[in-house]
Amino acid sequence: MQERFKSKVLWLAIASAVAMLMSNYGLWSYIGMTNEFFNQFVEAVLLVMTLLGIINNPTDGENW
Repeated sequence: MQERFKSKVLWLAIASAVAMLMSNYGLWSYIGMTNEFFNQFVEAVLLVMTLLGIINNPTDGENW
């Protein structure tokens, strides 16, 4: 079980779930962020993740 808490994927999933919950309940406005800015930020992050996925070489586990 403790190995699971060391997983970067788990923490990324938890962070995205918290961000989506905050967005659904409008909690971003408490820290001064609009839903429009949040959506643009998420789109930019997804774009970077997509680019890294395209550049990534899945046949080589150690290098890009």
